[in-house]
Amino acid sequence: MFAEAPEGTKFDLLVIAGEASGDEHAARLLRDLRAARPDLKVAAVGGPELEGAGAHLLLDLTRHAVVGLFEVLTNYGFFKKLFGHTVAWLEKAKPIAVLLVDYPGFNLRLAEELRKRGVSRKGGGEVRVLQYVSPQLWAWKPKRRFAMAQTLDALGVIFPFETDSYADVELPVRFVGHPFARPDHVSLLSHAPEAPVLLLPGSRRQPVSRIFPSLLDAFLLAAKSKPELRANVVAANGESRALVEEILARRPGAAEKVNLRRN
Repeated sequence: MFAEAPEGTKFDLLVIAGEASGDEHAARLLRDLRAARPDLKVAAVGGPELEGAGAHLLLDLTRHAVVGLFEVLTNYGFFKKLFGHTVAWLEKAKPIAVLLVDYPGFNLRLAEELRKRGVSRKGGGEVRVLQYVSPQLWAWKPKRRFAMAQTLDALGVIFPFETDSYADVELPVRFVGHPFARPDHVSLLSHAPEAPVLLLPGSRRQPVSRIFPSLLDAFLLAAKSKPELRANVVAANGESRALVEEILARRPGAAEKVNLRRN
């Protein structure tokens, strides 16, 4: 299931990012790490952005991003196999650390399994388990913080108020800033009456395939009565972007009114 690494390679870090947005956030972080440590050897279960940032891509997990109970159950066999492969890889490779990027349904279960198997430091092993981007405890399932404190060595959060969510557990939590607030991030958003309509189809293939055709049809219908309307579509790189391009190409008149942007 995993791509072979060059023989004899000893990896310092494994990054796991299961969605296009996490892949992009992790890639920015990895570029900063490699600027400070050019010799850092990084493997990734992620996507093309991490690979472009210098990670050895073991598997493009962004191609398998799912949402909703039905899609999870439909892909259960794949994720069960992936889970086992990831645990086995970590047991054998024993990097200095594994960095879990968002994706809590998979990543937090992995952290618990590493503790149970004695691979992680919290389980008596050698591998540090770090999380970047907190689950939204302030919105749902706040009790997850207790399990996270038992399995994670440290957590980096992207909103300053999130540190308070962990005030009652023994887990080092640090506000590290939001990726979109970085000085080098160029925002595509503006607020002006004459600005284009913004269409946001998401970053997972399944929601894009279901939601974007309706978004696009609604915009094109509105544009019939207001010919001056224009729209920007913000899409992540990778398979979801290719799907957006395909849907746009099938809609008559979309090319003249809709501009595809990268997020």
